[in-house]
Amino acid sequence: MILESPKRSPRNLKSLRRLLLFLLNHLLLAVPLPLHLMKMMIIRLATALQNKAKFNSMSLENIMALAQFDRENAKSVDSDLSSSLTRDKKPPLIKFKKEKDDGFKNLHSARFQRYPLADIKDWYKKVPRVRSHQFKSLPLQYSGSHNKVTQRTIQLMHDRTKCLSFKHFHSGNINVSSKPIQKIEKRDENGVFSSLDFNWEAPVNLAQVSDALLNYATLLLHIWPYDQTGLIILRMINKYNYFSCATSLSERVSLVSTFFNTVLRENSTRAGRKGTPMSFTEQEETLKTLLTSSGYSTNVPAGRNPRPDSDKFKFNPAPRHQFNSSNNSSNSHSKIVMVGPNPICFNYNNGFCRNAGTATGCKDLKNKMYVHQCNKWLDAKQAYCFAKHSRAAFHP
Repeated sequence: MILESPKRSPRNLKSLRRLLLFLLNHLLLAVPLPLHLMKMMIIRLATALQNKAKFNSMSLENIMALAQFDRENAKSVDSDLSSSLTRDKKPPLIKFKKEKDDGFKNLHSARFQRYPLADIKDWYKKVPRVRSHQFKSLPLQYSGSHNKVTQRTIQLMHDRTKCLSFKHFHSGNINVSSKPIQKIEKRDENGVFSSLDFNWEAPVNLAQVSDALLNYATLLLHIWPYDQTGLIILRMINKYNYFSCATSLSERVSLVSTFFNTVLRENSTRAGRKGTPMSFTEQEETLKTLLTSSGYSTNVPAGRNPRPDSDKFKFNPAPRHQFNSSNNSSNSHSKIVMVGPNPICFNYNNGFCRNAGTATGCKDLKNKMYVHQCNKWLDAKQAYCFAKHSRAAFHP
């Protein structure tokens, strides 16, 4: 007979069957019975509950009591802290059915298993060197990474043996394909050869550095999810506070870029022989070697930089200094010296230009172009020097 109640009738029979099994298991654990006997009783009860007629023969009061017991037992399990101290057991062997996977609607069940539990050196050799199918339109919008990296960078990421650089992940290069292409000369064992490449820009401040590191970690997650290099680099850079031991912003950015490129170059070499990427310990040894060769301490920073010191890392626009000269008539000359449509960079002439370099000089964060030429007024010639050297170096 099927029990029916407008208010208290159970709607999910499978859930109640699970509750009854849980109750039986809990009661049996409190009784010193042999393990094989416990399993046999649970299997018999589970088989009986699969019969709808037998399940409906249970009284509504018993079913509600089981539900109440499950709620109380769940509270006790959550409060049991001793379970986190028990020894782990290996997961059971899983056999998957024959399925198809196209990366879109048809996804294999094995895709959703957790990260391998064995030592990475035991299984990473199974990771392929190259993705045979290249797909550049990755779903990056969900993580806020769309319009951050170029299609060219995503294409190169499909080959682990390709050595990419820090500049490839700079968000400022998203439109690099629309800019003029540059010719690059390289040297190998066969001599010098020329190649064409985009005119990539490099990060110039810590915000752009952080963004580039996140872009790299995100691409690894989509293309090589078993590679933890991006997370290790982020942890390493954060541990050493973005190289706060450096004395200027440009040096900090340069150290991050050099460390990043060194790690990726080593990992690309290891990928060629199916080796494991650099671990945290190996990356830290590389970082300390870089700091030592650059003349900096290898100690981990104890804290953040004091707030007043942060002023020296701020961008300083080209100042408009008054030229000092024995002839007072030189004060009548313009403070801004123009070379064509662009002004001369005063920071360059004072010896501390921190702008990004260009073919003729530099450009600031607003992409304003400056020329690197000497702005020294020569009384003998009654004209500016305009030579391709700084005033601080040749006219102290």
